[in-house]
Amino acid sequence: MAAKEPRDAEVEDACRLLGRRFAEWVEVVADGRKDQHPLNKPESRTLPG
Repeated sequence: MAAKEPRDAEVEDACRLLGRRFAEWVEVVADGRKDQHPLNKPESRTLPG
């Protein structure tokens, strides 16, 4: 877990994934873009790294 700036590569990857998924949800909910739903993405896209 990182309360401040992440220092470990693993934590940075997890933060990037969280940011990506959050942006996808915003597109789905706010813009109505159902094609951006995270469950429509390939499985490899949902893993950190």
